[in-house]
Parts: sequence; C-alpha cells; structure tokens
Amino acid sequence: MTNELMQAMMQMQEMQRRMKEVQATFDQILITEEAGGGMVRATANGYSEVTKLMIDPSMLQASEKETLEDLIITAVNRATLAAREAATQRLNEVTDGFMPDIPGLGLGSRSEE
Repeated sequence: MTNELMQAMMQMQEMQRRMKEVQATFDQILITEEAGGGMVRATANGYSEVTKLMIDPSMLQASEKETLEDLIITAVNRATLAAREAATQRLNEVTDGFMPDIPGLGLGSRSEE
C-alpha cells in the first residue's frame, strides 16, 4: 500500500472514532419546542427520542381533545427535527464536511452505534 493510501485509511479510522464519540453524546442534546403559545412543550434528544412532554392543564378538557392532539404532534415534530439538526451539526463539526450525507450511518439510531 502506498503511504497516501495508508494515511487516508488512518484518517478515516480516526474520523470514525470521533464520530462514535460524538454520537455517544446525543442523549445530552436536549431541545425543547412548543406549540400553541407554550400550551404544549416537547423535549427531544439527539437520537430524535422525545424525553419530556408538558401539557398545560387547561388543555386537559374533553372539548380541547382535537386541539391538544394537534399541538402534541406539532411540538413533538418540531422538537425531534431540531434535535436531529443539532446532532447533525455536531457530526458535521467532526467530519468538517469530509463525509457526504450517507444514509445508514446511524445518525438518529442508538442501535447502529
């Protein structure tokens, strides 16, 4: 193997190690988003897992059921998207734009660590 090829392989291994280190911190990324002017708040981590859901007690009336369901969906979607974007940003800092967005790298999945 040429020195250039060996060096490239070593750089890839180092980047892979650093990516795993960053992915291990995804549970520490906590993003809270809200809907309905704060009536519903959802917190998600870098794995796009919802870790907390807050619902204003005034929304817990039968007449507010459909509105509450819509607000929960909105808050959860906002939180998981923002958390995924934060996790992607952390990985991009490690790869420094070196790696393209390749499906299957395990970015939002604990099982692929």
